[in-house]
Amino acid sequence: MATLTSPSVVESRTSTPQNCSVQPINPGGPIIEHDALDRLVIGLYEGEGFAENHDDPDQRPCNWYVEGLLDEDGTALIGAARTEKLQRGTNEMQLFLDVITAGGCKAEAVGHIQPARWAKNMVNGAFSTMCTLSRASIAQFLAPDFLPHTLPAVRETMVEMLCVARALGYREAELSAETVDEVISLMLQNSQSKGSVSRLPSALKASPANQATDRRINPDVPPEDKDPDGTEVKNIGVGGPMGQPSFKPSMLIDMERNRPIELEPIIGAVLERAKSKAIETPRLDL
Repeated sequence: MATLTSPSVVESRTSTPQNCSVQPINPGGPIIEHDALDRLVIGLYEGEGFAENHDDPDQRPCNWYVEGLLDEDGTALIGAARTEKLQRGTNEMQLFLDVITAGGCKAEAVGHIQPARWAKNMVNGAFSTMCTLSRASIAQFLAPDFLPHTLPAVRETMVEMLCVARALGYREAELSAETVDEVISLMLQNSQSKGSVSRLPSALKASPANQATDRRINPDVPPEDKDPDGTEVKNIGVGGPMGQPSFKPSMLIDMERNRPIELEPIIGAVLERAKSKAIETPRLDL
């Protein structure tokens, strides 16, 4: 860390408080280790929603302004001014990425953070809430005997959230529909000790109504990637022990410890946006 921040003191410009003592980092202190389910993503926030052309007043983000890309008088930056500010933000983001990766952190940078936030919230909106309602850890929630009941509920809840994101303008290119089944696959791989399935369990094959939803969020699935009934085929491997089989989402832990839970940012905010776009969310409404 010293080499990243040196020189720490600049003569005639840096002062040290009288009652200040510098202690070395304790090498024996607590350590947090990330596993396959943990990923740090950083990116620029340009406002909510997606716009094809920011220079066109009729093609602005869905909240009608670009947070962080405003001039001093509050008007949205366009043209060269917007490009310059985005480039400055990109440079600062890269500097931050270089610092944390130099310290051993695994992270990635994206140009627009909102699609990554939606992908993260799809996980929380489905798994965190249902584990909290059922008072179950991830492994308990995904126990083989319960999969015919739990996986359809999880998948359909994530699809609802994806439909809201689509209504805000996040297309397949920014937020892939495959994210839903990829997340389910990852959860299964890290919660089951052995065994495998060649495709989504039969319980996950969508009803006719949900098949229509799947086609709406991802209409370009090739015919060869579909079952005879029209549902998309996915390969999901279930194997490898989970590092912490008793792992619980933070929402469940907060509930168990009588702390406030993140219901509003995870579910409430999505419902508010769904209502503004007239998107039905019967599962999230519960």
